[in-house]
Amino acid sequence: MRPLFEQEDTACNVTHSVKNDTCVVSLTGEFITILDVDRVQSELKKIMEKKTFSRCVFNLKNLRMLNSKGLGLFITYYHALRKQQRELGICSCSPHVLNLVKITHLDSVFKMYDDEDQATAR
Repeated sequence: MRPLFEQEDTACNVTHSVKNDTCVVSLTGEFITILDVDRVQSELKKIMEKKTFSRCVFNLKNLRMLNSKGLGLFITYYHALRKQQRELGICSCSPHVLNLVKITHLDSVFKMYDDEDQATAR
């Protein structure tokens, strides 16, 4: 028997790649629970330990939801990367996420890019 309402997978997933000395971290799904923060933080820690890039860009193209926990994690990694003389940026925000970034004035903190190509161009 199938449930009346099937719930799509909303967990936040993390993938990454390095292009032109830029680590692109792609987040997909919804970043709204403490479990998402723990999982993403664990993945980011592994990625950030690699010294193979000078910039990191969060690609948020497929991130449907973001809350203060997610923004807090971005700020944490912004400071961690600055201590290592590396940069953090954000690209491909959905309208919802871009609105949240603008309301919190984080668009003046993070380098903002329209898309991944712009973010990885040198």
